[in-house]
Amino acid sequence: MNTSYNVVVNDGFNSTSGSTNVSIYPEPIIKLGPQDTTVCIYSNVVLDAGNTGSEYLWSNGATSRSITVGTTGIGYDAQSYSVQVTNENGCRSDTSIMVIFTFSACTGIDDQAGIPHMIIFPNPTTGKISIEVPGLKENLSIEITDILGKKVRELTIHGKDGNTTSETDLSALPKGIYFISFHASNHQATEKLVLE
Repeated sequence: MNTSYNVVVNDGFNSTSGSTNVSIYPEPIIKLGPQDTTVCIYSNVVLDAGNTGSEYLWSNGATSRSITVGTTGIGYDAQSYSVQVTNENGCRSDTSIMVIFTFSACTGIDDQAGIPHMIIFPNPTTGKISIEVPGLKENLSIEITDILGKKVRELTIHGKDGNTTSETDLSALPKGIYFISFHASNHQATEKLVLE
């Protein structure tokens, strides 16, 4: 956008004027996706900063227009990425995104791979929760940890007895984010729980 500015100066006896043109360039517009993007734990996500011809600097050190991100596929994983874009006019902007990899975003996971996964409800919760592992055929030890990794509760689901659900009350714990995880034969899973 071009804007013209004019100025007139008068000292009471004489006056003079001048003008100048100023070009205003827009900042780059970056659309990586929703602020919190949730995808299946087995998926890869392409983050594209757009703005062809610009310079890029990602939080992981990459300098390309787009990056591909993924996870190990063994449990809940939340990853934060940011990018700074400088266009050909020297204008700069930045944005960030949280990519959340979780089993809950996968569909047909049991039919496709036979891999056990957890269903936690309600989530968020004010205290009482049920943890279900559909199709469980073995006894399963479940750990609940806080965001620092400290174990706050341990449960067992007795799958050999045909039980696939365990219930517990977490209302005595401080409000916040917790992680619920299990280790089955050659597999582990982790899910996030929000305690309100």
